[in-house]
Amino acid sequence: MRDFDADRAKRDRTFKIMGQEFVTIDVRPEVFADLEDREASAATAAEALNIADERIKMFLATDEMREKWDELRKVEDSPITTADMTGIRRWFLEVHTGRPFVPLAPSSPGPGSSAASSTVDDSSPAEDPEAAAA
Repeated sequence: MRDFDADRAKRDRTFKIMGQEFVTIDVRPEVFADLEDREASAATAAEALNIADERIKMFLATDEMREKWDELRKVEDSPITTADMTGIRRWFLEVHTGRPFVPLAPSSPGPGSSAASSTVDDSSPAEDPEAAAA
């Protein structure tokens, strides 16, 4: 029998940033989806950033941890960066969906190769079907 309770108990629910350890909790998928939608439809970058902060804090286990997060976000010297926040959010997604985050494969640099190149020859007129029939 597959014991999902045992699987849930084994999940890694801690992360560390700037020397501070945080413990996460499960969040209902609807709550996560609502914040995802709000962030995607944010009118400004600042609004999106506030929603991203909200999304991180909703996973933190205690009010004390949420306050600690707010304090770390205020640090000016070596602050938590957008890349840090993205990494944390990707990790949350992996833990809470059970699927690893797989970034898009980078595209190859430079022009691609193809069997043939198409060019337009302005010196020849386009074929007229009626003229060809005459």
